Amino acid sequence: ILARIFKWAHLDLQATGSSVHGRGIDLSRASLSTNIPPMNLSQVCRAWRKVALSEPSLWSLIYVDHPNSLAGLRRAASRIVTWMNRAYEVVPSNPLSLHLSLLLPGMAHTGEISSAILWNLTRCSNQWGDVRISCDLSGSKAPLRLSHLPCLTDLRCSLFGSSRPGSDES
Repeated sequence: ILARIFKWAHLDLQATGSSVHGRGIDLSRASLSTNIPPMNLSQVCRAWRKVALSEPSLWSLIYVDHPNSLAGLRRAASRIVTWMNRAYEVVPSNPLSLHLSLLLPGMAHTGEISSAILWNLTRCSNQWGDVRISCDLSGSKAPLRLSHLPCLTDLRCSLFGSSRPGSDES
């Protein structure tokens, strides 16, 4: 019963929350104290954490839509790691949807943060299902390498910036 309540709380926020756009909770904008039900519910007590971590649908989407500041991008980076770890704890083979628009027009120094986010996400690339990423990779030290993508159903990437000295922008 508690798992159903958690799902409804999550779906209700997706339908009405101010930090929600399209299909997910925007991890760069949502207030952690009130607007991210899976994280909040998993921190109430051990029993609730066990129920929240046993429900794959609560953790199956990582969503960030154009953070409005450098602080928002950093906040998203931290929350993505937490979310990703929880998604892996729930079901390591559960397909994970990633919808990330990490571009901050006119802002410098975003490439290193975006690159760090992508590097962290490669740890769970075996869970990638529907992936949509647009980001600046300027400042990235090395190219991303992915080899095992058994759950991948759709991949759409817009990557900007140079990942290595002398390489062209893509």
